[in-house]
Amino acid sequence: MNNPIRLGIIGYGEVTQINHFPSLKFLEDLFEVTAISDVSASALEGVGNRYHVKQRFLEYQELIESPDVDAVLITTPHTYHCEQTLAAIAAGKHVLVEKPMAMTLQDTDAIIEAQARAGVTVQVDYMRR
Repeated sequence: MNNPIRLGIIGYGEVTQINHFPSLKFLEDLFEVTAISDVSASALEGVGNRYHVKQRFLEYQELIESPDVDAVLITTPHTYHCEQTLAAIAAGKHVLVEKPMAMTLQDTDAIIEAQARAGVTVQVDYMRR
């Protein structure tokens, strides 16, 4: 692949640090992490410095709006998945969201409808499957 997918990651908890980021670094010919977002400034600094990610945002909306992000990996607590997935879709970004995609059938339907209208890919990640 000539141009790796430029990935923004929302949420830097333990699973992201231990599983997702090392896997993405292993696949760096396919993916480039260009931006990270977390509510913890110390997590952003630590992970950003460790993996040399320049764009760091306390507000996930800024990551989603970045022109340097093609796709978004959402690894935040599940109560935020719908809101963040819909925001990424509205910005024309592809999404990989941790399970569960949403907390209600109504929110799930909203994501499916938004994805169909926007023509982007939305996948639900079942880690270790």
